[in-house]
Formats: sequence, structure tokens, C-alpha cells
Amino acid sequence: ETVRMKQPKAWVSLVVSSKELSPKQITEFLKLQPDFTNPVEAKSKKGNFWQLNSSLPDEENLENHLWDLLKKIAPVRDELKDLHIKAEIKFYASVEFADTETNGLQLGPRLLSLIGSLGINLEIHPWKGKM
Repeated sequence: ETVRMKQPKAWVSLVVSSKELSPKQITEFLKLQPDFTNPVEAKSKKGNFWQLNSSLPDEENLENHLWDLLKKIAPVRDELKDLHIKAEIKFYASVEFADTETNGLQLGPRLLSLIGSLGINLEIHPWKGKM
């Protein structure tokens, strides 16, 4: 009998953090509305942050979440590249691994190449789900 492997749950955000730029300035520069920003008065040690979330459900795999965000930022990819001068840009991914019957992560070369060409870091945080 073969065991059917299940996909790990995943959530992904594009996070832009900057000590120089406010969330409002990042929004104006990218011409994209964020899903979340920190209030200016609550600046963290990394500065201000601006966040755009994948709109896919958590049952989708990590690669699909990343493609969803890449489609959202495609119209402003040149602006995003210019933003590196004053900001740190990364995909922040949280992935649930429940047990040994859960698939591992697999990211294709086209996706990795595109993320790399945009200069975006990929940070993956695995967490243990319910057994």
C-alpha cells in the first residue's frame, strides 16, 4: 500500500524593511497597496516595514504562493530593484511540517532564477504542526 504524501501548509509575504523610508513612501514608490505596515511610531530595530501577502489559501504549496506574489509585483519589478538602495526586500515564508507523511519543499529553477534576478532574499521558517 502506498502512502499518499500531503502538502505542507504555507504562508508567504513580501516584506520591505527600511530605516530611511516610511511605509507610505514605499507604497508611493511601488504604487502597490500593502496588506500590512507597521505604524511609524512603532518602528522596529530594522526600521519600518511594508508587507504584501500571498492571496492563496494555506493549503497551496510554497512555490504557488511565491508565484502569486511575483505576479502581483511584476508591473513594478524595476522599481523594486531600485528600492534595494534604501531597503531590504525578502520573501518571508512560513511552512508547516506535520509529520513524515508530509512532502518536503521543492522550488523550480525558473522560480529561483526569477527571485534571484529581482535581488529578493528568501527566508523560510518551518514550524511543526499537529501530529
